[in-house]
Amino acid sequence: MTDRGPSDPPEARVRRADETGTSAKPSPWAPGYTGPLEGAWHDTGFIVEGRKWLPRDRIAVFLETYLRTKQMPYALLDDLHRDD
Repeated sequence: MTDRGPSDPPEARVRRADETGTSAKPSPWAPGYTGPLEGAWHDTGFIVEGRKWLPRDRIAVFLETYLRTKQMPYALLDDLHRDD
């Protein structure tokens, strides 16, 4: 049993994704957080497999290539840049 409560219905998730670019919601464990949500329209890209970066402008080509070949098109990904 989890204290997260029930998930939103699919209609609410789709509406939120249309409005913000993601179906994600702010974390209830960070109630004052007002920053960007992962995957929102203004996000510049996504982490793939926890080790590479997919810039937003390559998402369509990445997905089309993957769906066509069933192989991950790693050449479209960038290395992650870490601020150490």
